[in-house]
Amino acid sequence: MALAQARLEWAKKLLNSLNATDRKRFLAVRSARNASNRKTSRASSKLAKTITGRTSVALRFARQQIGKRYLFGEAKMARG
Repeated sequence: MALAQARLEWAKKLLNSLNATDRKRFLAVRSARNASNRKTSRASSKLAKTITGRTSVALRFARQQIGKRYLFGEAKMARG
C-alpha cells in the first residue's frame, strides 16, 4: 500500500508540473489508450460465450466491469 501511495504522489506531482498544452495532450493520449483497451477487452471477452456454470457467472460480471473506474486502495468501488 505504501508503494502505491508513493507512486500516486509521484504521478500527481508530475501531472501538476505539466503546462496546459502538455497536460491536454497527455489526457488525450490517455483517453485514446483507455478506449482502445476497453474495445480490446470487450472483443476478447466475447470469445468465451461457450463457458457455462459458475465460471460463466463470474465472466459475465467481469465483462460488465470493463470500462468502469477502479481506484486502488479505496474503501469502496468507484462508480463510473
